[in-house]
Amino acid sequence: MPPVDTDTYELVKRRVEECDLTAEERQVIATARQKINSSTSVGGLLGGGAAYWLAKSKRWTPLRSIAMLGGGFFLGSQVGFAAGILAAVRAIEQLPNSQRIKDLVVSLQ
Repeated sequence: MPPVDTDTYELVKRRVEECDLTAEERQVIATARQKINSSTSVGGLLGGGAAYWLAKSKRWTPLRSIAMLGGGFFLGSQVGFAAGILAAVRAIEQLPNSQRIKDLVVSLQ
């Protein structure tokens, strides 16, 4: 993934500052970010663990086992990321004015 362009970062920072987020909104955004991070990590570990268990039970060769572990970790991470996004959206929707946050995200894309 290429590094974030400095101009893009400054634009995002300026737009967020213009929005003047409340303390509650900042807390919910931080919570949403944490939900995405933890769900992705847990999903990757569970996917990798399931792949490891399958590789050991089938007594596959080391190369095939490593490939299976990589695929299991990747798939688990993707499923965890999707679950984290859903949890984050639910957390943001709990805000009284959640549409404001959604509009900010849409305008930054």
